[in-house]
Amino acid sequence: MSERSFVEVELGGKSRLLKYDFNAVCEVEERTGKGVAAIFSENSVGFNTVRLFLWAGLKWKIPGIQPAQVGQWLQQEVENGKTPMTFLQPIMVALKRAKILREVSVDELEKNAESSLETEADDSHGEI
Repeated sequence: MSERSFVEVELGGKSRLLKYDFNAVCEVEERTGKGVAAIFSENSVGFNTVRLFLWAGLKWKIPGIQPAQVGQWLQQEVENGKTPMTFLQPIMVALKRAKILREVSVDELEKNAESSLETEADDSHGEI
């Protein structure tokens, strides 16, 4: 029996299907200017990264979806008690099922994400 190529994720009050293909990954790389492996190996995983990967993984099922819509759904989830980093695990599972990434521990990703978010907070100094 073959493994499903998609991952179910609860986002914006609905169960949605997350799946990556070559074009989705290329769009992430184009928008970030980095390869997928570099994004996850550096301290680069922040809110924008999570939103971007969710957007890219949802496009196959929701043509025309925009990153801002995914951001609104993420905001709803945050208001309901989740953190954006909650979505790292389903993103990683979907990327692995698509054979895009090798096995990386969730703890390693969360550590990189927390470090990145702390850096973003330190850099902002409360300025707009």
